[in-house]
Amino acid sequence: MRKEIILALLLLTLITVACTSNPGMPTPTCQPPYKALGSVCCLDNNNNNQCDDTEELDSKACETDANCELDQCLGCINTEWGKVNTQRPDCAQFPSTQYECKCIKNACSEVQKLTETKISAGGKVRFGAEKLPITLEMQKDTKILFVTEAGDEVYTLNELQESQITLFYGKERFTIKKGENKAIGPLNFVYTGVNPPKSGNFAVIKLTQPEA
Repeated sequence: MRKEIILALLLLTLITVACTSNPGMPTPTCQPPYKALGSVCCLDNNNNNQCDDTEELDSKACETDANCELDQCLGCINTEWGKVNTQRPDCAQFPSTQYECKCIKNACSEVQKLTETKISAGGKVRFGAEKLPITLEMQKDTKILFVTEAGDEVYTLNELQESQITLFYGKERFTIKKGENKAIGPLNFVYTGVNPPKSGNFAVIKLTQPEA
C-alpha cells in the first residue's frame, strides 16, 4: 500500500510538471533595423521594446526640438509618429521655407521663420530667443510675437514719433525715447530712430535679451 502511494505521488508530480512547463516560441532571427520582440521581428525606433506599428504615439508629443519634424500639411509632428503614419494628406500649408519646428511645453509646434525685418502697418513678426539680437523696422500698428516656453509674448507698436515710440505689452503701455534702453517682459528694447532718417515712418528698434 505504501509503495502504491509513493508511485501515485511520483506520477502526479510528472503530470504537473508536464502541464506547467512551456518551452515557449523560439526567438526569431531579425535583420537590422528590425529587432526581435517576442515571436516577431519589428521596428522599434524609439527603443521602448514595443513594436512601432502596434503602439499608440502622440502625434505632437516631444521633449526636445529633435523629437519633431515638419510636415507641410500637418505642421510640426512627432518624428516617431511620422514614421508609423506614413500615409498623410498632400498639401503645402506649412512650407519649410516659412516654418520650422520647436518643442514648446512638450508639444511639437510650428514656428514661423523670421524672413523679413521690415513690418508694414497691420503686420506682425514671430521669432524666439535664437534670433536675438535683432533689428526690426516697424510701422505703427505692428506686432512682435516673441516665442517663449509659456507661449507668445505680444508687443504692439501703438505710436511712432521721431523722438519716441509707444508700445503696448499686455495691458501695460510703455514709452521708449530715442536711444533709451527699456526692458519689457523678456525683451530689451532700444529705439534708435526712424527710416528714412528725415521723413521715415518706420521705427528702427533693436531687440536683445535683458541682462541678468
